Amino acid sequence: MKLCGQQMPLAKNGTERGACARPHNHDSGQHGNGTCPDCGVVLTSQNSKTSVMAKGCGKCRECQTAWNRNKHGFKERNRQCPGAPHTFSCGCSGVLPNAWGGANKFATRATNTGGFGCRVASILYGSQVSAKRDGNEPIPLNTPHSVIRNLMDETDCERCGELLDWSAVAIAGAKAPHLHHNHFTGEPHGFTHPKCNPLAMEREIEKFHSLATDPGRAMQLAMSLWKPNAASQENVRKLNLKTLPALRRLAEWAA
Repeated sequence: MKLCGQQMPLAKNGTERGACARPHNHDSGQHGNGTCPDCGVVLTSQNSKTSVMAKGCGKCRECQTAWNRNKHGFKERNRQCPGAPHTFSCGCSGVLPNAWGGANKFATRATNTGGFGCRVASILYGSQVSAKRDGNEPIPLNTPHSVIRNLMDETDCERCGELLDWSAVAIAGAKAPHLHHNHFTGEPHGFTHPKCNPLAMEREIEKFHSLATDPGRAMQLAMSLWKPNAASQENVRKLNLKTLPALRRLAEWAA
């Protein structure tokens, strides 16, 4: 059978589409050879709708979806695929865990959706919860995620100086490194081992206890635990440093 052979117009992206594969002198009024007029790809059952394959002409599924989005103002869905690169709505980018329900340094398990959530967002919201429970200042929710991500890049514990291990976050129930922050101002300092922050708190309590008879020295030590400013200094002065409960409270805030 003799074919039309008329040269097909270029695809919208500039790809050549070859010659018309319809019978010679066809009267449909439209040339065609089973390629997408937008991208030039050969139409198959894997990349095109059944109706397009039946007609032998039309857009591939990807180009048809893009056309629909453009016409109706739809936005592309931000789908999550385990093990693939992803960008959360907060702007954090990285590679998702390899399986649903998993976790890594970039993302955590999102129990409310069954998918993944930004680890930095989880840290910031967790700080709000613990601060409300313990009565201290949380890390501000508007802290740029890049600040926390930069602290994550530090390889050593902020307290003991030993190497941090982020691989444990992939194990269900395991504790990730803890973000140590100033309990007066909310300023984040750096990540520690899960055990280091409580131990540091206990050590500071013991220091204050031993200095309970010397309020001036206790004040000096307290002020060395954070970058002093007018607000934090005023908070320290309001405490009764001669009592152990106040010292313990101060040590907890400082840790």
